[in-house]
Amino acid sequence: MSFLLFREVSNPDKKTRRWTIQSRLDETTTIGWIEFYTSWRKYVWGMIPGSVFDVGCTQEVVDFLKLHKDDRQ
Repeated sequence: MSFLLFREVSNPDKKTRRWTIQSRLDETTTIGWIEFYTSWRKYVWGMIPGSVFDVGCTQEVVDFLKLHKDDRQ
């Protein structure tokens, strides 16, 4: 079962993609984001303060990062 929604957001003038993370229970509130971190040359994720993730949600984020690890253009 999927708990999270990953929505791509506009990232003008960038070569990499960016997504917000939202709960399927409340699709209007952003609880985190995924973006390319140039210092590490990989996608990373961050959480909005006050957000909590259990092991299932964390695994969804890890799986999403693995799926998009080669997305750089």
